[in-house]
Amino acid sequence: MSNHSSDGDYGHHEESTRTVELRESLPDEERCERMAAFASAFADAHRIRVLSLLARGPVCVGEISVILQRSQSAVSHQLKLLKSLGLVRSTRKGKHIYYSIVIEHEREILSTLEEATQLTGETP
Repeated sequence: MSNHSSDGDYGHHEESTRTVELRESLPDEERCERMAAFASAFADAHRIRVLSLLARGPVCVGEISVILQRSQSAVSHQLKLLKSLGLVRSTRKGKHIYYSIVIEHEREILSTLEEATQLTGETP
């Protein structure tokens, strides 16, 4: 069910210059969908660990598997998802494929998440 009312019934509030300006400052729905898909990468503890590791530099699947004590299949699955979201890239060096993060902002996002959890001190 949509929260958007097409009949103009917004409770006790009327359209104003302020509401128009605020609405126009928002990202459009398509952009929000892309942002939600991006954010979903950070909604899984295993993916956060993979991204945190890759933020330290390029690492191959075998090394990721050993470091995180996960099967190569599980690691490959997470990397495939992260790659499909455009968060990681791969580079072949000989027999190995190395993965790295694509944008520097990922480091900032990971740092912000870590700081936020330290502030709340809570786990779900």
